[in-house]
Amino acid sequence: MEEDITLGGVIRSKRKAQKLTLVEMGKKTGLTQGYLSNIENNVRTRPSVEVLKKIADALNVSRTALMTIAGYVEESELEVQKNIILREREMFGAANTSELNTSTIVLNDVIDAAYLNTKFIYSGKELNIYEKTYISQILYMILENPIPEELTERKKIIELLEFLLK
Repeated sequence: MEEDITLGGVIRSKRKAQKLTLVEMGKKTGLTQGYLSNIENNVRTRPSVEVLKKIADALNVSRTALMTIAGYVEESELEVQKNIILREREMFGAANTSELNTSTIVLNDVIDAAYLNTKFIYSGKELNIYEKTYISQILYMILENPIPEELTERKKIIELLEFLLK
Protein backbone atom coordinates (compact mmCIF):
# COMPACT_ATOMS: atom_id res chain seq x y z
CA MET A 1 0.00 0.00 0.00
CA GLU A 2 1.31 3.42 -0.97
CA GLU A 3 1.94 5.97 1.79
CA ASP A 4 -0.56 8.86 1.84
CA ILE A 5 1.61 11.98 1.88
CA THR A 6 -1.24 14.48 1.95
CA LEU A 7 -1.70 16.58 5.07
CA GLY A 8 -4.72 14.52 6.06
CA GLY A 9 -2.90 11.26 5.44
CA VAL A 10 0.09 12.31 7.53
CA ILE A 11 -2.11 13.44 10.41
CA ARG A 12 -4.15 10.21 10.28
CA SER A 13 -0.96 8.13 10.18
CA LYS A 14 0.53 9.94 13.19
CA ARG A 15 -2.75 9.71 15.12
CA LYS A 16 -3.13 6.00 14.46
CA ALA A 17 0.52 5.36 15.32
CA GLN A 18 -0.27 6.79 18.75
CA LYS A 19 -3.45 4.68 18.92
CA LEU A 20 -5.66 7.75 19.34
CA THR A 21 -9.26 7.81 18.20
CA LEU A 22 -10.74 10.91 16.60
CA VAL A 23 -12.69 11.50 19.81
CA GLU A 24 -9.50 11.38 21.90
CA MET A 25 -7.73 13.59 19.40
CA GLY A 26 -10.63 16.04 19.62
CA LYS A 27 -10.25 16.23 23.38
CA LYS A 28 -6.52 16.88 23.07
CA THR A 29 -6.97 19.61 20.46
CA GLY A 30 -10.32 21.14 21.34
CA LEU A 31 -11.50 20.38 17.78
CA THR A 32 -14.58 18.37 16.86
CA GLN A 33 -14.37 14.80 15.64
CA GLY A 34 -16.08 15.84 12.39
CA TYR A 35 -13.63 18.66 11.74
CA LEU A 36 -10.66 16.36 12.36
CA SER A 37 -12.21 13.73 10.08
CA ASN A 38 -12.57 16.35 7.32
CA ILE A 39 -8.90 17.22 7.67
CA GLU A 40 -7.82 13.57 7.60
CA ASN A 41 -10.02 12.87 4.56
CA ASN A 42 -8.67 15.95 2.77
CA VAL A 43 -12.04 17.69 2.69
CA ARG A 44 -10.27 20.51 4.54
CA THR A 45 -6.87 20.62 2.85
CA ARG A 46 -5.53 23.80 4.42
CA PRO A 47 -6.67 24.29 8.01
CA SER A 48 -5.60 27.46 9.79
CA VAL A 49 -2.15 27.80 11.34
CA GLU A 50 -3.77 27.76 14.80
CA VAL A 51 -5.50 24.45 14.03
CA LEU A 52 -2.23 22.96 12.74
CA LYS A 53 -0.45 24.07 15.90
CA LYS A 54 -3.07 22.32 18.04
CA ILE A 55 -2.79 19.14 15.98
CA ALA A 56 1.02 19.21 15.97
CA ASP A 57 1.15 19.70 19.72
CA ALA A 58 -1.40 16.95 20.36
CA LEU A 59 0.54 14.50 18.19
CA ASN A 60 3.95 15.74 19.37
CA VAL A 61 5.06 16.41 15.80
CA SER A 62 6.79 19.38 14.26
CA ARG A 63 4.60 22.41 13.64
CA THR A 64 6.92 23.37 10.79
CA ALA A 65 6.50 20.01 9.09
CA LEU A 66 2.69 20.23 9.14
CA MET A 67 2.75 23.84 7.99
CA THR A 68 5.11 22.95 5.16
CA ILE A 69 2.85 20.13 3.99
CA ALA A 70 -0.17 22.47 4.21
CA GLY A 71 1.66 25.05 2.10
CA TYR A 72 2.14 27.75 4.72
CA VAL A 73 5.93 27.48 4.70
CA GLU A 74 7.33 28.10 1.27
CA GLU A 75 10.63 27.05 -0.22
CA SER A 76 11.97 30.60 0.20
CA GLU A 77 11.26 30.51 3.94
CA LEU A 78 12.98 27.14 4.23
CA GLU A 79 15.96 28.61 2.38
CA VAL A 80 16.14 31.50 4.89
CA GLN A 81 16.07 29.02 7.79
CA LYS A 82 18.75 26.94 6.08
CA ASN A 83 20.97 30.02 5.69
CA ILE A 84 20.54 30.88 9.37
CA ILE A 85 21.64 27.37 10.33
CA LEU A 86 24.63 27.55 7.99
CA ARG A 87 25.67 30.89 9.50
CA GLU A 88 25.45 29.38 12.98
CA ARG A 89 27.65 26.49 11.81
CA GLU A 90 30.22 28.97 10.55
CA MET A 91 30.27 30.66 13.95
CA PHE A 92 30.92 27.34 15.67
CA GLY A 93 33.48 26.03 13.21
CA ALA A 94 31.48 23.75 10.90
CA ALA A 95 31.27 25.98 7.83
CA ASN A 96 29.80 23.43 5.43
CA THR A 97 28.15 20.06 5.39
CA SER A 98 31.26 18.27 4.11
CA GLU A 99 32.91 19.03 7.45
CA LEU A 100 30.07 17.26 9.19
CA ASN A 101 31.15 14.03 7.50
CA THR A 102 34.54 14.02 9.20
CA SER A 103 34.32 14.35 12.95
CA THR A 104 31.78 16.58 14.64
CA ILE A 105 28.02 16.60 14.25
CA VAL A 106 25.94 19.11 16.13
CA LEU A 107 22.73 17.24 16.96
CA ASN A 108 20.71 20.46 16.80
CA ASP A 109 21.72 20.61 13.13
CA VAL A 110 20.37 17.12 12.52
CA ILE A 111 17.05 18.08 14.07
CA ASP A 112 16.92 21.37 12.12
CA ALA A 113 18.04 19.75 8.87
CA ALA A 114 15.09 17.37 8.90
CA TYR A 115 12.80 20.33 8.31
CA LEU A 116 14.99 22.23 5.86
CA ASN A 117 14.81 20.17 2.69
CA THR A 118 18.16 18.54 3.48
CA LYS A 119 18.56 15.07 2.01
CA PHE A 120 18.87 12.27 4.54
CA ILE A 121 20.17 9.00 3.16
CA TYR A 122 20.12 5.74 5.06
CA SER A 123 21.38 2.49 3.56
CA GLY A 124 21.45 4.08 0.11
CA LYS A 125 17.79 5.20 0.28
CA GLU A 126 16.74 8.84 0.52
CA LEU A 127 14.31 9.37 3.38
CA ASN A 128 11.10 11.32 2.79
CA ILE A 129 9.94 14.28 4.92
CA TYR A 130 7.91 12.06 7.23
CA GLU A 131 10.78 9.66 7.90
CA LYS A 132 13.12 12.61 8.53
CA THR A 133 10.57 14.24 10.83
CA TYR A 134 10.07 10.99 12.73
CA ILE A 135 13.80 10.55 13.27
CA SER A 136 14.29 14.14 14.38
CA GLN A 137 11.37 13.92 16.81
CA ILE A 138 12.76 10.76 18.40
CA LEU A 139 16.18 12.38 18.66
CA TYR A 140 14.63 15.50 20.19
CA MET A 141 12.71 13.44 22.77
CA ILE A 142 15.86 11.55 23.70
CA LEU A 143 17.94 14.70 24.08
CA GLU A 144 15.29 16.68 25.97
CA ASN A 145 14.84 14.04 28.66
CA PRO A 146 17.46 13.14 31.23
CA ILE A 147 19.08 9.77 30.85
CA PRO A 148 18.02 7.60 33.78
CA GLU A 149 20.79 6.58 36.13
CA GLU A 150 19.34 3.15 36.78
CA LEU A 151 20.33 0.51 34.26
CA THR A 152 16.85 -1.08 34.28
CA GLU A 153 15.24 2.26 33.34
CA ARG A 154 17.73 2.77 30.50
CA LYS A 155 16.94 -0.73 29.20
CA LYS A 156 13.22 0.09 29.23
CA ILE A 157 13.84 3.23 27.15
CA ILE A 158 16.01 1.33 24.67
CA GLU A 159 13.33 -1.37 24.35
CA LEU A 160 10.69 1.32 23.74
CA LEU A 161 12.83 2.98 21.05
CA GLU A 162 13.47 -0.37 19.39
CA PHE A 163 9.72 -1.01 19.38
CA LEU A 164 8.99 2.44 17.90
CA LEU A 165 11.59 2.02 15.18
CA LYS A 166 10.32 -1.39 13.96
